[in-house]
Amino acid sequence: MRTKLFLLILILLFPILLTGCSAADEEMLNAFVLDYIVSNADKVAARALFGGSGDDWVNGVFDIKEIMDKLQKADKLMDEGLQENDPAKMDEAIKLRPDDWSYRTTRGAFALGNGAVDTFKEHYDHANGLFKDDDTGKLPYLNDAIDQFEDLEDRTYLSPDGPRTDCSTLYTTLSQLYSDRAEMTGSDTDRAQANGYKNQANYCK
Repeated sequence: MRTKLFLLILILLFPILLTGCSAADEEMLNAFVLDYIVSNADKVAARALFGGSGDDWVNGVFDIKEIMDKLQKADKLMDEGLQENDPAKMDEAIKLRPDDWSYRTTRGAFALGNGAVDTFKEHYDHANGLFKDDDTGKLPYLNDAIDQFEDLEDRTYLSPDGPRTDCSTLYTTLSQLYSDRAEMTGSDTDRAQANGYKNQANYCK
């Protein structure tokens, strides 16, 4: 099993592993990977052509590569969408990875900054729904969401040409994010920040 895992890493990551290698190292690694492909040529061809090889190991290699390819494509679309202010590209990235909370947060912040409150709520609610209240994996999401929405706050109110952000929605969201983080970390600072944003939301009305 360890041999197969090592081989899987080599097959998927050998372009990275070759970086900085000597010519002899590169030749040896290429020969190793090529030998595997040649030795399993019938199964590799069957998987590529018909979607199945009859070999769980070969299928697994292809499945993981497809996941990685999809991730790279989605990342590229999301980056281009941000750079070009193109929500259609962001939506295309989300179709590839619908349960990626980082995409949902980015798309939600973009929507809120453009006055599309309903679109913001769709993505914000989806991202929150991916976690249980006591899920430790929620903390990185909360940290990222707080950073993104505070950045949106800065861009909204520090520039006369800033985003068209709904004041009440922004501060209510930040208050909830800080409150959720305080529940996980026990931070009094986060609780105070949550109350501060809650008060600011009330002033918006």
